[in-house]
Amino acid sequence: MISISTWIRLCSSRALSSCAVVALTVGLNFFSAGCADSINKSIVVKPVAPIEGRAMSLQPTLRAEVTDTDFKTQWYFEVDRDSMFGSPLRSDLVTAYAGDVRWKVTEDLEVSARYYWRIGASIGRQVHWEKPVGFEGGPPLHLFPSPFCCNNAKKYKTLLVRGIVPPAHLKIYNQYQLLVYETGRIGSSQFAWPLVDQAGDAVPNGRFRFEITDKTGNRTLKLRVNR
Repeated sequence: MISISTWIRLCSSRALSSCAVVALTVGLNFFSAGCADSINKSIVVKPVAPIEGRAMSLQPTLRAEVTDTDFKTQWYFEVDRDSMFGSPLRSDLVTAYAGDVRWKVTEDLEVSARYYWRIGASIGRQVHWEKPVGFEGGPPLHLFPSPFCCNNAKKYKTLLVRGIVPPAHLKIYNQYQLLVYETGRIGSSQFAWPLVDQAGDAVPNGRFRFEITDKTGNRTLKLRVNR
């Protein structure tokens, strides 16, 4: 878990807003004076998603969990190909209490490219950033259910190809490298194949290769069907 320690010092006098002093530290101790009587409040920020995996959409939602605070705080999110955030895409200010803090990326990310994102607390004129978290641009191309056998084969009548970035063209080959099914009319992020050939007849058990051409380029998956 990645965390920062934030000390919010509040005067115990009646005019809390006028004498609130905020000090945030990341491994160091910052000194803040001006209030004789104060209370310390620790804020813990835990990145939730995406974390060291692949984003499930071209415009993923960055999420962090903020705990141990009853105070409304302002946050920024940033995402960049560079871990130093030289030219990041930055969110508008996100104001939130403790709980789930999120921001949906406003531009398409490149599939399979390495990205970094971070969240930072906006305090005064400065933003105090959390440690960056890496992930890969998505979505991943995968088949469901996998494997297609046993109970899965009895329960599901179709095989879903997921993670498509439309428009897309799909070709399915059998284990003898013969084209058994083809469609160029995929306009959504997934395609349901009812395990039939181009004539509509059920295909026999065996190994199949799926070739997808979409906005990301050419991608290939393999799966064995055993009903």
